[in-house]
Amino acid sequence: MGPIKASERRDLQLIFFLFGLGVMCLAPRLPDIKANLDVSTTFFGFLMSSGSIGALSAHLTMGHTVHRLGVYRVLIVSATMTYVTIGILIELHNPWIYLLVNILCGFAWASYHIAINAQALHRQAEDGRQIIPMLHGLWTAGAVATAFIAILISSSVSLNWHIYTLISIVLLLKMRSIQRLRPVLL
Repeated sequence: MGPIKASERRDLQLIFFLFGLGVMCLAPRLPDIKANLDVSTTFFGFLMSSGSIGALSAHLTMGHTVHRLGVYRVLIVSATMTYVTIGILIELHNPWIYLLVNILCGFAWASYHIAINAQALHRQAEDGRQIIPMLHGLWTAGAVATAFIAILISSSVSLNWHIYTLISIVLLLKMRSIQRLRPVLL
């Protein structure tokens, strides 16, 4: 495939940044989610950690799936599932349903992570220049940006308006970048 072109680099940077921005958007709003569920702090901690069950499952299966089905398909399905499940999580009042949806969210989140890193590692190897540290730095920048957004708006904007608006914008921008990257995706 050869060297990474500037447009491809920008789209890779954007999907990593948006990943951090989108998946970390719930962290600053956890008190609101806990209040929705009306559970103890201990039980809420258990519920939050349940996403790791899904993530572990994805880490055991998705590497093979990415190489079998391709990065494009996995990115489209996992990005969509990540933000659909995040949208569901903020609406739930039943902790047992939350548990199941959070496991699914963890699976989707980790699947996206595996796919974008497979693509980035593949292109880095073809290009011969290091891009992974910069891309992971952009993920971190996205995570910090979502915390900053929450600081600015959480006292005046409802949980639903905050999260639905953010995940809608993030998903639309991601899909656009994924479509542009399609010719170079594994």
